[in-house]
Amino acid sequence: MVLQEDNPKAIVCAGWLCFQAEKNEQALKYFTKAEELIPQNMNITYLRARCLLRLQEHNKAYDCLHKCLTNDPNNPVYWSSLGILFGELKQVFLFK
Repeated sequence: MVLQEDNPKAIVCAGWLCFQAEKNEQALKYFTKAEELIPQNMNITYLRARCLLRLQEHNKAYDCLHKCLTNDPNNPVYWSSLGILFGELKQVFLFK
């Protein structure tokens, strides 16, 4: 895919397309690149957290969600994803 390396909107769109296609590793690369370009954009950080959840990288996903909630503590989407993360962790511990 040819992509403008300095265009965060295009990078996020490419990441979203990969995420929708469940190409999570590639989506994570795009979201990480976009987050480097616009580190204060919590929506990108949130999308990165969603990829990390799918990849079962729980600690990294928690760090992203914590960053989101620190910057926007009233966002219910971030809280919901944190609940999903804790639910997944509970399942991991129950079945070990």
